[in-house]
Amino acid sequence: MRIRSIEADCRSLTHVWVGSVRWACYTALPVVSKNSVLKFSVGRSPEPGKLVKKKKSQTTAGFPLRVAGERVHISALGAPGSFSEDAARAYAKRESLTCEVVNKADFDDVLAALDDERVDLGVLPVSNLVGGLVRGAFEAMGRFNFQPIAQISLDIRHSLLVRTAEVRPAAVERVVSHPQAISQCSGFLSREFPGREWMNWSDTASAARDLSEGRLDAGVAVIASKRAAESYSLHILAADIQDDPENETRFVIVRKLPS
Repeated sequence: MRIRSIEADCRSLTHVWVGSVRWACYTALPVVSKNSVLKFSVGRSPEPGKLVKKKKSQTTAGFPLRVAGERVHISALGAPGSFSEDAARAYAKRESLTCEVVNKADFDDVLAALDDERVDLGVLPVSNLVGGLVRGAFEAMGRFNFQPIAQISLDIRHSLLVRTAEVRPAAVERVVSHPQAISQCSGFLSREFPGREWMNWSDTASAARDLSEGRLDAGVAVIASKRAAESYSLHILAADIQDDPENETRFVIVRKLPS
């Protein structure tokens, strides 16, 4: 059993490494400070200490974008109300595209839909200023071929949601959300809800949906967006609970690799 576990870990790390190489070959490396990124050019090493001002959104040079006004289907992680869905819509708005988001259960599904040509584009979160690299996204990027065409950064604002207003802080027994969201709010959780269990979920919006539909018990609080609270009729117990007020996540927009 232990040998199988080690083999699985090795495969996972290999996929992360391959995904990281693919990401680095097409785009800027992940954020290394709040206001800067380390630029990377294909075929040469990053210039030591070369920092450039990071923009709120950025298109990768050399890759043609869609035509303004075109209708596109974009696969995104999570149930309706996820931050990946927000990123897909923000990208479509920026490029003047008509967007239909196709929600997917995991990162592999996002890229598989692209690979099978069931969607035109996909969106993946790749890094956060607090939580670091999104490992699941890089694992998926190591298993599929794709071509990044753009990247966009979003300010991420987390809220702590409970099923009804009758659920008081003292009644919260467990906090459920995506690992990145928990990491980004760990200081708040340790301070305001000491001793509570933290449980990982597939994505923030799915946690909100499952709490609303009774798949999570009433003593659970979930970390998700205000939009998820509205979508699933949940009560906001606390708003803006992220530890860093400038909490940003970078997303990459990808298309199928041309044959």
